[in-house]
Amino acid sequence: MRGLLTLAYCLISILTASQVMFGSSLSVGISALAASALGFFGTATFFGSFLARREKKYRALDLAGIGAIALVLIAAAFGLMLWSGFSLSLNGVLIPGPYWVVVGMVAALLVTTKQHAL
Repeated sequence: MRGLLTLAYCLISILTASQVMFGSSLSVGISALAASALGFFGTATFFGSFLARREKKYRALDLAGIGAIALVLIAAAFGLMLWSGFSLSLNGVLIPGPYWVVVGMVAALLVTTKQHAL
């Protein structure tokens, strides 16, 4: 089930970004695809490391560093989405780009396990 959620998010992101790339603007489509990936992977990186903190023997400083990297990735994701003006239309429902980043972050929280830790 977890794999299907990740697959659905990735496929929807790739298909809509490709549609924008081929239909109107290459830079907007690439930005949207990169932002979707950055938000997802930034969240998954920190959450996986947080879950595995005892097994990996992470100190608070280690987690703070990983969190800082994740924060930069997530901020870049929101910045790209805001810069591009990307929005997603699913069955007539318009989803602004920053909300799509949040959907990816929630999906990452739901599918990330200890094995995804750094």
